[in-house]
Amino acid sequence: MSVDSKTQSPPWWLWPNLLSLDAPLVALVWVEILAQSFRVQSMQWESRAVLVISVWVIYVVDRLLDAKKAGFSEQAPWLKKRHEFHRKWRGLFIAGVIAGVGLVVWMLLYRIGSLISVLGFHVALMSLLYLFVASVRRPAGSVEYGKNLIAGFTFAAGVAVPVFYHAGIHGFFELITSRSVLFLGVMATLNITAIDLWEHAALTKNDDEKDASELALSLPLVLLAGLSFFLAINSPEMTNRWAMYAIFIAAAGLQILNRYSARFSIDALRVLADLALIIPYVVLMASPP
Repeated sequence: MSVDSKTQSPPWWLWPNLLSLDAPLVALVWVEILAQSFRVQSMQWESRAVLVISVWVIYVVDRLLDAKKAGFSEQAPWLKKRHEFHRKWRGLFIAGVIAGVGLVVWMLLYRIGSLISVLGFHVALMSLLYLFVASVRRPAGSVEYGKNLIAGFTFAAGVAVPVFYHAGIHGFFELITSRSVLFLGVMATLNITAIDLWEHAALTKNDDEKDASELALSLPLVLLAGLSFFLAINSPEMTNRWAMYAIFIAAAGLQILNRYSARFSIDALRVLADLALIIPYVVLMASPP
């Protein structure tokens, strides 16, 4: 007799994804990468805490919105694990979101300087724009390029805020137009889009559509990897060089995963996509600048 998959406990490696802890972990890793890039020796722990909590809150709200939009239809089977988990424990997640927002506001008002709060305010506006776009209902399984673009650059800007503040860069325009932030924004956008394309490929039985999904991701990833590597080896500034190497490693890892994506389940691909953004930190810390 077969066992209903809903009664089985999720594998241990999926729990960070179910609890929405994967994105905050990736954000924390890239804070450290950028901190190394800009030679930031010390940073307020509150700065990291605000970033981690904010990313978690946005991620949870996004999943609750996705779960509400999808309605758990059979046309969107990949939603069932992570989004049904959020629906099942909706009350606890909402309580966590309220507590998280309150804690972030308190730290911004009483524990963190006003300048970093101003930078954070701009990122908060980007986050609200993202959540507004995320709340719009779209066909199940569609690739939401606009939403992913906003999410990717909001993530990059949020990660950069504590690093740039402690590096003495206090202008938001200067932050958002920084080469490191721009490339990280593109990388984050492609990482999110990769999941959509892999999910789309898993739903279709048309080989041409599967190939088109792989190519749609391969081209920008190869371009990003090549350009970041070129800039890394030709950059006179160690800050840009360090960041560009990290982007190169992440893009290369994601492209390898894209090439062999058909061999993995959707849940495994989600975890591996996050791992592709964590590996650069491990590699670069073995040979610090």
